[in-house]
Amino acid sequence: MQPLRLPQDDPQPSVSATSKPVSDIAHLSYVGSHPAPRSWDCTLPAITIVLDALEVLLRNAPEYAVLPLSGRGTQADRAQAEFQLTVSVLLLSPTNQILLLHRVKTSSAFPSAHVFPGGTVSEYHEEPVPPPGNPKRHWDSEAYRLAAIRETFEESGILLAKPKGQESGSELLQLNDETRVKGRKATHADQIKFTDWLDKVGGVPDLNGLVPFTRWITPPGAPIKKRFSVQMYIYMLPLGQPTPDTAHDGGLEHTEAEWADVREWVRRAQSGEVMLYEPQAFPLHVMAPFFPQGPNRDYAVERKNLLEFIHRVPTGDSGHWTTQIPWKDKIMCPYVEGQVDDGRVIISCEHPGPEIADEERRGGCADRMVMINTWTQNPRNAEMVLRKDAKYKPVSKL
Repeated sequence: MQPLRLPQDDPQPSVSATSKPVSDIAHLSYVGSHPAPRSWDCTLPAITIVLDALEVLLRNAPEYAVLPLSGRGTQADRAQAEFQLTVSVLLLSPTNQILLLHRVKTSSAFPSAHVFPGGTVSEYHEEPVPPPGNPKRHWDSEAYRLAAIRETFEESGILLAKPKGQESGSELLQLNDETRVKGRKATHADQIKFTDWLDKVGGVPDLNGLVPFTRWITPPGAPIKKRFSVQMYIYMLPLGQPTPDTAHDGGLEHTEAEWADVREWVRRAQSGEVMLYEPQAFPLHVMAPFFPQGPNRDYAVERKNLLEFIHRVPTGDSGHWTTQIPWKDKIMCPYVEGQVDDGRVIISCEHPGPEIADEERRGGCADRMVMINTWTQNPRNAEMVLRKDAKYKPVSKL
């Protein structure tokens, strides 16, 4: 099986053969008619694995039975598990580097992982999103965009706003450090609505600067306590400007904020140097071919090519119906499909999740899969592979 490789001028190393194989078939969201049981140790005899699977499936049969082959349940089934509505921003610097934040190890979600700036849509700061059951609940909207700008500011100190009256210009609102720090603290503490504070300092949120780039749905039975519906955006900071200084949030949620080339983040993920979950690893791998490393780069052309790619269909050459969904509209509910020879699990991202499967023409990406050492805590060695090149043992044969 050949992982997706970047152009030969910048080869990326494969995962070290000495990596400890870890099998984690446990947290399958829905393959066939059932999610899978708890983690399996790949050193156990096959018969123990099978018995363990049967035990958990039988014990939880009523819960699992609501997910038939298509991944669809009844309306009541879909309504029973509500999501935390969140946003993430892939922030491109003026030199097309990406900002990632290193989460604290005590975090309730994704501890010690590297993540994009983002957070939860707030009832205090944003207008309400459509209620559960409304098809528009999991679509890009002004509420999600405003949350993306607010959370980016709270988490990194970078304010994606334009001066009043200059909304069509490329320059962002400039504030002194004292005003910026006070505003960041006040909005994070819900002492003032973000839009009210922004109005007082003479700015308007740059909602139009956000480009939708996939949505991610936490599958049923995932190893984290909450389920999330995450709207992802790309925001491109103005070219020709200095890369803005960043500051983590004082250790509340993050310990470090770092800019690096897209391919450098991909390399670190593949080598296991950083921990990336699928919603971070997958977009970075998709973006990497558009951002080479080295001298004589044309940042404007790189951005133009990426934007065309995000809006273009088909998104692959397999003929699968999901290739007719542009990247800006894809919705991914990842699940473990099998295990590769080195012990890593292989994850499919083609389904939108059981709560959303009935919505017409909503789906993810069937042509690309993610290989990762584990799907629980501490996921490392993330790598993308084309489905047509993937060789693995399906869950049903393990």
